[in-house]
Amino acid sequence: RRVLFRSEGVVAHELAHQWFGDWVTCERWNELWLNEGFASYLPWVFFKHVDFQSGMLGYEDYWRQGYFAEAKRKTRALSTSTVDWDDFFDAHAYNKGALIIKLMHHIAENHPTQVEGQESLFTKALRIYLTENGAGNVRNTHLQAALEKATGESWLVFFDQFVRSPGHPILSVKYGVKNDGVVAIDLEQAQSTREDNQWVTYSFPLEIELVGEDGHLVQKVDVYNSNHRFEFAPGFEVKAVNIDPNWVVPSENTIEQDERSEEHTSELQSPDHLVCR
Repeated sequence: RRVLFRSEGVVAHELAHQWFGDWVTCERWNELWLNEGFASYLPWVFFKHVDFQSGMLGYEDYWRQGYFAEAKRKTRALSTSTVDWDDFFDAHAYNKGALIIKLMHHIAENHPTQVEGQESLFTKALRIYLTENGAGNVRNTHLQAALEKATGESWLVFFDQFVRSPGHPILSVKYGVKNDGVVAIDLEQAQSTREDNQWVTYSFPLEIELVGEDGHLVQKVDVYNSNHRFEFAPGFEVKAVNIDPNWVVPSENTIEQDERSEEHTSELQSPDHLVCR
């Protein structure tokens, strides 16, 4: 699928560098994602603000395809002391940086202390980050500290997982519909079998979408083990199950169905659905 680009995205990327790259800039080249990750993410924020859905999907698709393609031949931590010069301006700094910032944004904005109608905790964290470090150099720990001040809790595990370690979650999902209509979903973190991935079991929030002709339901769960089983009674016949329908988590996902759900396979193969695309 051709990715849609518009000049507004390029302009937004370069404007973002006035704050992320000029006002604060990475202390060392091996923290380049602090410049380029934000500059790659903020065009998506702009497109969301003006309700340009194609632009949002185009950027998300570009981030994911670019990073996952590169991850097949190399993985590295976003913040590392061992990056070669040839590796600085890669899909990790730009694409994965944007993916991790989007997840960061989602977690902060859905934090229990977020008050509806008040400033987003993610915006508050960025305000702290830019104010306290303005006209200076930053490391990933400065951004971590700003998020901790804004939310009042530790972000150590998040940064250890997604910033200071290589790799990403790889989710293998199997689901079936029981006779009583309950949907049973088995989720496995399959990245634990990869030698190049230092983080065996990730912790992150996940949305599971249940789709039927007579209903639609999104369930929010927390993933923190290598294996999980989730069961839901949606109250309607489920035709498809989609994992992370809004592309929040930087993960590669596969979904399999049991024999009782084979008639729904065409739903998951449809190019009209975001996850299938």
